Amino acid sequence: MVDFLFRNIWPWWVSGLGIGFTAVGFLYFVGKKLSVSSGYADACHAIARKEKPSWKVYFLLGIPLGAALAVSKGWTWTLLFGRMDALTSGNLFLKVILLLLGGFLLGFGARWAGGCASGHTLMGIGQRSIGSVLITVLFLAAGALMAQLLVRAM
Repeated sequence: MVDFLFRNIWPWWVSGLGIGFTAVGFLYFVGKKLSVSSGYADACHAIARKEKPSWKVYFLLGIPLGAALAVSKGWTWTLLFGRMDALTSGNLFLKVILLLLGGFLLGFGARWAGGCASGHTLMGIGQRSIGSVLITVLFLAAGALMAQLLVRAM
């Protein structure tokens, strides 16, 4: 059972249905949006104000802990990032700067757009938000464009 759940690769459609049903089911049964970017904001507020963290902080912590548990056998830590190593000539300082800059831009964009790309796609479309449908299409188009530009530049 452990092999079936954690070590075998699931078909994309099973994973997609699982994520979609979880997000929409959470909204239906609990009445709250399942969101990572607002969970990050809650974690920052709890740390800054020394308050008891909300449930979203535990949800955030569960994401990397669950992933670590799922890949605990046969997985090792590495600082190699494939194409990023080619872009930075393997310079760790440049990789850290690029990752921090990317994280900052991602957080800024998520805050500006009222949620992250996955939140708009999973929760917004589940709530039939026209704005979320539009922003999801724009995210996908921008991602496809950037992928093409990066592939041609390499």
